[in-house]
Amino acid sequence: METKKLYYEDCLCKEFTATVVACTACDKGYWVELDATAFFPGGGGQACDTGTLDGVQVLDVQERGEQVVHLCDAPLTPGQQVQGSIHWERRFDLMQQHTGEHI
Repeated sequence: METKKLYYEDCLCKEFTATVVACTACDKGYWVELDATAFFPGGGGQACDTGTLDGVQVLDVQERGEQVVHLCDAPLTPGQQVQGSIHWERRFDLMQQHTGEHI
């Protein structure tokens, strides 16, 4: 299932609501897939976003094909609706630095 990439629709989006599609344990935490996300997975020289999903820390975000997966420090339940919150100060700083690198 393709993840709806909200960061392409509105790069200033700080909060969003999504549904958990899958949650898989790994050695670093839990990979969580959502039906939609505003968390930028990184790429093109820019680091990924961090923040929270219902208070659970998002430590890493990666793109795997058409899916975006979030490395979280606790599990989330498939089917659960979650409130995502981007660590805005970090995102804004990374956006400015990335733009500066192009200049």
